[in-house]
Amino acid sequence: MTFPLFSNDVTHIVVDANNFFFRSLYGNDRLNTRRVVSHVYGAIRSLQSLVRKVDGFYKFHFVWDGIPRFRYDILKEYKISRRTGSAPKEEILEMKKRKDEFRDVLQRIPSTHYHHDLYEADDIIATLVTSWLPDSDSVWIISSDKDLWSLLKPAVKCFGNNSEVTTQEIAEQKYGVPCDKIALHKAFFGDTSDDIPGLFRVRKKVLTPILTQSNTVEEVLDFVSTEFTGSVAEREKIRDFAIQAAINIRVTKMVTDIADVDVQKYNGSTVSEFQEFLLSWDCPSLMTGIHSLLDGEI
Repeated sequence: MTFPLFSNDVTHIVVDANNFFFRSLYGNDRLNTRRVVSHVYGAIRSLQSLVRKVDGFYKFHFVWDGIPRFRYDILKEYKISRRTGSAPKEEILEMKKRKDEFRDVLQRIPSTHYHHDLYEADDIIATLVTSWLPDSDSVWIISSDKDLWSLLKPAVKCFGNNSEVTTQEIAEQKYGVPCDKIALHKAFFGDTSDDIPGLFRVRKKVLTPILTQSNTVEEVLDFVSTEFTGSVAEREKIRDFAIQAAINIRVTKMVTDIADVDVQKYNGSTVSEFQEFLLSWDCPSLMTGIHSLLDGEI
């Protein structure tokens, strides 16, 4: 696939669409007393708030999840708590309807949408940030998924819940390792939100400095063998966990070179079309400032 061409000096607003959907749907429950409109209201209100922060031109990129079967094959526990739900059929169909409505909202805005059946949004976002978008441009990742903190650098920021901004410095302070070592950190310490098993009874202050200096699980083991300052018991626990860590890293490390992503561009609606759409959803309060959402480039 030919990579999309982007102009310089642009703020690229890269949205984890599935994550954004649930934040919009459940973040405005007060609107759901008569009709479920929170996913429509929440999406537009949040995007309006974002573009007000932009200094100059901006582009919206909405990234949709596929099913990462290769990760399930590598680690059968991966996100198993999310995959084994037994929701009633009616609830599943209702959620699908809401997601289709949500997608319709986003396609009314000048934007580019990305999807791959076999990869998660994280992987496509990683490909965008590392391979497609110009280094000179500013990138805002809209997601509460901390896995995406691996991509942070001076020009890349992450906006999580309540528009909380995470920079490279903040992420590195929280994890204690450089952002490009976060996947390795999770390979050893695990991630309960994704059902990735971790290493127990090893002090973080002992292992974290080694992770900072390492790029692979093998390098961690080399450091443990030669420069480890912890106890003998801790050294043995790390060695015993190495096989699991080698499996984990294949799951926690995002793919950054997807070549066949499905890319769809949308020119957006006219102002009058968007206003009519908002009235159909009983959201007249969103009309103020609606022009700002239609000024983005594609």
